[in-house]
Formats: sequence, C-alpha cells, structure tokens
Amino acid sequence: MTSPPSSPSHKASLSQILTHKLTPKNYVYWKTQIVPYLKGQRFYGHVDSSNPCPFYATKVDAWHEKDAPIMSIIISSLSDDAMPLAVGRDTSKEIWDALHAAFSSTSTTRILSLNVALQNLVQKPKETITQFLHRAKALSDELSAAGKPLPTEDSNIHIFRALCPKFESVVSAAMDRREPISYTELHGLLLSREYLIASRQAVSDPTVDAAANIAQPSRSPPSHPYGRGSSTGRGRGRGGRGAPTGPSGFGHSNAYAHSPCTIYGWTNHQAPMCYYRNKPPGQPTPPAFPPTH
Repeated sequence: MTSPPSSPSHKASLSQILTHKLTPKNYVYWKTQIVPYLKGQRFYGHVDSSNPCPFYATKVDAWHEKDAPIMSIIISSLSDDAMPLAVGRDTSKEIWDALHAAFSSTSTTRILSLNVALQNLVQKPKETITQFLHRAKALSDELSAAGKPLPTEDSNIHIFRALCPKFESVVSAAMDRREPISYTELHGLLLSREYLIASRQAVSDPTVDAAANIAQPSRSPPSHPYGRGSSTGRGRGRGGRGAPTGPSGFGHSNAYAHSPCTIYGWTNHQAPMCYYRNKPPGQPTPPAFPPTH
C-alpha cells in the first residue's frame, strides 16, 4: 500500500484545488471544495468524529502527528476574517466545529434574513444572467446549509419574479411545465435568450452610431488666414466676417482636390473665389502651398 503524500504536497495540491479562501459569506462553497479533498486524502474522519483522538496514551502522539497536517490544511484555506476562529484550537475537529458554528447558523434570525433577501431579489440593470442566478443560488444554498432547504418550485418563483422583463418569454414557458425546471436547465435557457438579445443589439447599434456620425459632420479649423469664412473675419465674398468654415470656403484644404484653383493650384478653393485673383499692388505673392494649422 502506498503511503499518503507528505504535508508539503498537501499544501501544494490544496492551493490549486481551493480557489476561494473561507469568508463569512462563502462557507457553503468553501465546504463544497474542501470536503472532497479531505476525503480523498483520508483525513475527513478527523473532522467528522469517525476517527477521534484515542484514549490510549501510546497512540495519542501518533494521532496528533497525523492531525497536525489537517489543521494546517484548514488554516491555510481561511481568510483573515475567518482566521481568529482557529486561534487556540488544538485539533482539526475543534477548528471545523468552530467554523461550522460561526458560518452555518441555524438561528431563526439568520433563516428569516435569508428568506427576506430572496423575496427582495431583483436583477440589476447591468447584471448578466449568470451573475444574477449565482447570487440567487447562493441564498438558496445558505438556507440549505442552515437546515431549511428551499423546494425547487419555490426557488424558481423567486427567480421568475426578479428577472428583467426581457426574459418574460422564458419565464412563461418554464411556468407552463408540469414539473419544476431545474436550475441548470433554467440557466441554459436564460443564457440563450441573453445571447440572442445581445446579438440583435450588436447588429442594430452600429447603424445608429453611423447615422449619428453622418448627422454631425466633423469641423476643422480654417487652413488659410485669408480664406472665405475664416475665423479672423478677413475673408471677402459670400463667407462674410466670422462665417463658419465649409466646403464652399477655405476652411477645408482639400475641398476642391479634383478641381483646384487654376491660378495657384490650391485645393481649398477655385479660381473664381481666389483671394489673389485681382491681387492689389504691393500685395505679397502667396506661398506655393496653403499654410497648415
């Protein structure tokens, strides 16, 4: 028979298996992860009383030697909030019972608060269906851990009431069934509906954005200080003082790229609108290319 691995390999495996440390809010999920691990290592008997500490003094030391790695495994899986519950405990069983008593309360107040939370459950506007269902299931799981499991049909009713209106078709189909729909199947149906809605929005949204861009063309600063409609107000002609730039003015340096000015070759105006067409005496000759800004 092969001997169980040593405690260092236990810790290495545990860090890969236990992805969540125990907090006051995830006891059910933490226990779901750690119990199979302890059973697989044949350690679970130390925490469920099936392998208690022996009465014979000659066997006590050997038992504690085996129990020490189990204590280490449990302690290493605790968050800072849960760590105080392990302080001062001498065996893994004592730590296990302390955690169970603290985080698996069966008090009337605890059970009442969980039921109220389910009744007030509402899917948030930007919450995905997976996030919402996990939140709903966490409340049901906590009730089960407290000894008050919720029937499937009751759990479904809370979920149906809390879903956004866009999932109404799925809710109607599920309620028409003879047998209550399972959590897994409901999750799959709602996930498919969510994907379909998102696909339709992905098709329609780009069209809306493009229309908005067309309705609001971008504006660029004037490319020539003497152009018609420039912000300096020095332009002549229809642009007038302070008129906005546009395809008919000099504000766009390539507005007439296909038919540039035949006098100077600029592409932001044509010859009939050229400021230098009747250049007065003493006026400097413009540069070969329009200035850029």
